[in-house]
Amino acid sequence: EQLIFKHTYEYKVKIYCNGSWSNYSNYRSFTTKSTSCQAPSTHDVWYTNLTSSTVTLKIRTSASKVEYALGHDSWDSWQKWVKTSSSLALKSMSSNTTYKYSMRVYCNGSWSAWSPVEYFTTKYS
Repeated sequence: EQLIFKHTYEYKVKIYCNGSWSNYSNYRSFTTKSTSCQAPSTHDVWYTNLTSSTVTLKIRTSASKVEYALGHDSWDSWQKWVKTSSSLALKSMSSNTTYKYSMRVYCNGSWSAWSPVEYFTTKYS
């Protein structure tokens, strides 16, 4: 069974020795880490509020930081932003233009791999 992120579990133990069981120990507890550092899946990243010049990129995560990347086939490199928010509003985009995007999260002291690349096309104006 998979444990839940950022959840406290309690447990107690007993041992079998020389043909009999001991009493249970006192309760102990542990808390799982706040997030997995796996790359976000296609189900965790999406866009909304799409117009001819704006879009909002969104991610489902409990990570402390998110790196957003936006690309276009005519650009030499991706534009990137690191934020502590689960959404990034972009504006001043070209109308009727296809962009690509990807995201990754920071957790447990390191960055995850990037999510699969997704695409959107701004509306025609």
